Amino acid sequence: MKTRFPLCFYLFSSRRNPIILSTTQQLTSTTMAKKRQRIDPVQEIYQEVTSITSRPLTGIPGTPHSFFSTSHDVVISSTRVVVHGHPNGLCIVALEKSPPNVTSIDYLVEPAPDGSAADRRKRQSLLLKKGTKGALPPGAVLPTTVLANLILEDGTIQPVYAAVWGHVVEINENMSAALLERDALLDGYIAIIQPATGSFPPRTLELQQEGTNKKRNTTTEEDGKSQLLTEVDPAPAEEAPPQ
Repeated sequence: MKTRFPLCFYLFSSRRNPIILSTTQQLTSTTMAKKRQRIDPVQEIYQEVTSITSRPLTGIPGTPHSFFSTSHDVVISSTRVVVHGHPNGLCIVALEKSPPNVTSIDYLVEPAPDGSAADRRKRQSLLLKKGTKGALPPGAVLPTTVLANLILEDGTIQPVYAAVWGHVVEINENMSAALLERDALLDGYIAIIQPATGSFPPRTLELQQEGTNKKRNTTTEEDGKSQLLTEVDPAPAEEAPPQ
């Protein structure tokens, strides 16, 4: 006995309806293309950062490096700041040295509201979900947020960027032009920030940099081999003996 299927089976079955099958394939291709085009939120937030370079940890007593587990130079809009990483995960934003003739420091941010450790974790989780959408919550900063302006003697204003995505835990209440001039890397720090990603630099950026370096090294090795092969003169052909 021949089995009969309802009409809707023939209309909507992708196996028997090539139009449905073609449309499904197009939608799948479009979805995959959109996924490939998506930018990681952390990379999107740090895309204005020109470079993040590790500073050597000397470990010499009396130097700022001996107090921190990591230290990085961060360049944003041709302005460099130093981000020290404390073992507890907090980031200390400072300058390597004070610009000449600083007369005053004008802070533009306020610390995040006080709270328990659970409150800080909750703020961090909300900031990760929020990303760059909408206004930042109180105390939150992006890498390009200006923490303070340094007012120079000639009226020039030099911004100091946060360089870290997270919440401002503390600003240096003892800050002064004299303190900045005397010890910009340590006592003259600008602010302390709790990174939203839990560490600095974010692991996503580290993996991206490792991949870039690996690709660059591979290209350099291949170029070196090509150059070596080019520089080696081919062996002269043996001349045929005279007849």
